[in-house]
Amino acid sequence: MNTPFLRWVSIGLVCAVLIESAAAAETCQNDVGKFISIEGAIELEHTDQGQRQPATLESTLCQDDLIYVGENSRATVGLINEVVLRLDQNTTMRLVDVASKPEKRSLLELVVGAFKSFSRPPRTFAVNTPYLNGLIEGTEFAMRVEGDSSLTTVYEGKVTTSNPHGKLTLKRGESALARERARPRSPM
Repeated sequence: MNTPFLRWVSIGLVCAVLIESAAAAETCQNDVGKFISIEGAIELEHTDQGQRQPATLESTLCQDDLIYVGENSRATVGLINEVVLRLDQNTTMRLVDVASKPEKRSLLELVVGAFKSFSRPPRTFAVNTPYLNGLIEGTEFAMRVEGDSSLTTVYEGKVTTSNPHGKLTLKRGESALARERARPRSPM
């Protein structure tokens, strides 16, 4: 066998793998956030790639990405609009449309699980869940989706919750619970 030929083939294969890895790492033109902390099993799915990859602190977060937080795991995400999200275990969240300008409204989707959001100064954004949508005009709140219900709690600011059956505006210290085919109501 011709050894120089095999060396060139090997070099070509290594270059192809490196180019493919670099292309996979560069998944979006404008990142919308980053991981601040990762504990346990966190996976990230870029919609243009369609497969989950283990997340790292160096992972790029793009529009429409899905974040999966596993059992006994947690993650903190910092978005470009200065919103910090703490994602609890067993959470799936989609970064639907994260606005780079603070005056623009961002959109997140909480598929299942829970998260808490902090922002100073207040940012306007919306969060959709299977049973309850929230229009956030505040600085600190939490949302949880379990089974057939969604729960929103406001710590600071204001959140207007709604679904096709009704609407409820929450202030500091208030919560709203909504189940499938039911209007939002106080859980007390």
